Formats: sequence, structure tokens, C-alpha cells
Amino acid sequence: MTASFPMNAGDGLYSYSKNSHLQKEIIDGVKEMVRDAIIRKLDIKTILSSSNTIHITELGCSVGPNTS
Repeated sequence: MTASFPMNAGDGLYSYSKNSHLQKEIIDGVKEMVRDAIIRKLDIKTILSSSNTIHITELGCSVGPNTS
């Protein structure tokens, strides 16, 4: 059986806000690599000169120091 252990809301001892430092370090470490990859792969001229549609999905997130 699969169990789910979501983070607690707020700013308490077991909250996402108090327990998300590792995620922040990882995000900060790869942010520039992701940005550079998008710049290399996304062909703006082709997208703007055609009827292509870009779909963006918001997957949601917790509230804490990693959200902006």
C-alpha cells in the first residue's frame, strides 16, 4: 500500500518552510543550467513566425522559501 506524507503548512518545526533547504540548494544549483538549455533549444524565430502554440502547465507547489 502506498502512503503519502505531505509537508505541514505554516512555519512550524515540520513545515515545508523549515525543511526545504536541500531543495533550495538543488534548485539554485541547476537554475542556470536550465535557463541555458531553454535558450539553446527554444527557437523563438520559428515559434513567432508560425501558428504553433506553447502550452505551459502549472503543477503547483508548497509555500515556503523556495517559492517566488
